[in-house]
Amino acid sequence: MRKLLAGWGWTMVVLVFGVAGGQGAEFTVHQEGEKVTVKIDGELFAEYWAATKLQPALGPIVWPIIGPTGKPMTRAYPMADQEGERKDHPHHRSMWFN
Repeated sequence: MRKLLAGWGWTMVVLVFGVAGGQGAEFTVHQEGEKVTVKIDGELFAEYWAATKLQPALGPIVWPIIGPTGKPMTRAYPMADQEGERKDHPHHRSMWFN
């Protein structure tokens, strides 16, 4: 997991842990292949995708990102299809860094 979370990924984990830990919430991180799932109190918060198989030129992404009310803060396309959502900008994959 250390290799997948290299660079800014550890910053995200520390930031989330600091926010969740300060409020007594349970913070968990689980790696499955090239994806790391972050949960707070058992509820999905975000997934970090290494994205090497999806589109290596874009680098890693964080998708989805779930807000405090349980609603997604990021759009689904192009990672998933969602009714009523425009299918434009396929290179915009949620939150990404390069």
